[in-house]
Amino acid sequence: MAAYLAQTCLMRGDGRDVRAAIAPAVPALLVNPNVPCPTAAVYDRFDEQGGGSEFALTKLPKFDSPSRFIKWLKDRTRNDLEPPAVSLVPEIANVLKALEVTDGCQLARMSGSGATCFGLFATMAEARAAEEIVSEKYSDWWVKVSMLGGVG
Repeated sequence: MAAYLAQTCLMRGDGRDVRAAIAPAVPALLVNPNVPCPTAAVYDRFDEQGGGSEFALTKLPKFDSPSRFIKWLKDRTRNDLEPPAVSLVPEIANVLKALEVTDGCQLARMSGSGATCFGLFATMAEARAAEEIVSEKYSDWWVKVSMLGGVG
């Protein structure tokens, strides 16, 4: 049985290699298009597409602001399951695009094997404003503002 950590973690592979990390609290907007995205199918497509390239887990440097942490994530991390998930559930690409063009969004990515995506913001006010805009424009999507990280 897997252990769950209620804090920021770095993960790789199939999710069994999980390491706790210290990171600043980051305002986020979580969005799901309410379209099924079966995990097994995403991993099957990932395998069909050749899998991901190797990478190594690293320790997180100390960050003095959410924006610096978000920039580090943008420059140094990725979700290798995003392309196969988008190929199976094209609506995920629409969610990512909606987040990317929302004022204040500094990084938009898919979470895990999908279909939930997230946008990261420098301030909670920006995340709340984005929640209002995305909820209004895409009323059939599940949209929720949250605070990620900050525990360690």
